[in-house]
Amino acid sequence: MQNEEHGYTLIEVLVAMGVFAIAYGAVAGMLINAIKSTTRGKVLTEAMEIAASYGESLHALPFYPYFEKDGAEPDKRFAHPERLAEGKSEIEAGRFRVSIVIDDDKPLAAVPNIYTEDGEPGIVTVSKTITIAVYESRKPGTILAEIESAKFWEQDL
Repeated sequence: MQNEEHGYTLIEVLVAMGVFAIAYGAVAGMLINAIKSTTRGKVLTEAMEIAASYGESLHALPFYPYFEKDGAEPDKRFAHPERLAEGKSEIEAGRFRVSIVIDDDKPLAAVPNIYTEDGEPGIVTVSKTITIAVYESRKPGTILAEIESAKFWEQDL
């Protein structure tokens, strides 16, 4: 009489389950890291889009909007738009904080006024450096995106 047994022993099943658990743990770890990386990439892309958008809107502003307007008051001819004024400003943009720093006379220094007949004002700003940094509101010390660019007065080019 032959004793034919079909199936697996308890030890074989436990070993197979252990191998499967180890492999599943490794795959689960990789999936978690992939999700974290994808989420971080999405946040960085959104921050860069915000920085680029603010940069484009500032570059679209005229350097001296009243310079060539007929009837413009002489003291307004060299007035910058408020958004292009030198200094630092902070803006909330959803879950981000945007820091905008505008420096006059960088990279080119101010020049003597050769643009108006009366020569007033004596010195004219012809360039600005615009630095835009985007932070997460909940982590204000971590820069997610930063753009630095120069804006020049078209009359001086």
